Amino acid sequence: KPLVLMRGGGDIASGAVYRLKRAGYPVVINEIAMPTMIRREVCYGNAVHRGEMILERFVARHVSLSEVKDTLAQEIIPVVTSSYEE
Repeated sequence: KPLVLMRGGGDIASGAVYRLKRAGYPVVINEIAMPTMIRREVCYGNAVHRGEMILERFVARHVSLSEVKDTLAQEIIPVVTSSYEE
């Protein structure tokens, strides 16, 4: 299945990521360096602050761009950051 890039890791996006992962799609989350999400405990994007976030059975990990491929191979959702302007 094709790789899905999710722009943002807030609560709504995290729900979509969860469904995509359940359907077998590999997903990468792109989050801004200082996320503004409100409900952090239900957001994969919170991995930016915690390093790792587990929701239901899926793990998301804040990684560098060079670590994305290896992270996907481990069935972990990579969360990469970019500046707000990008």
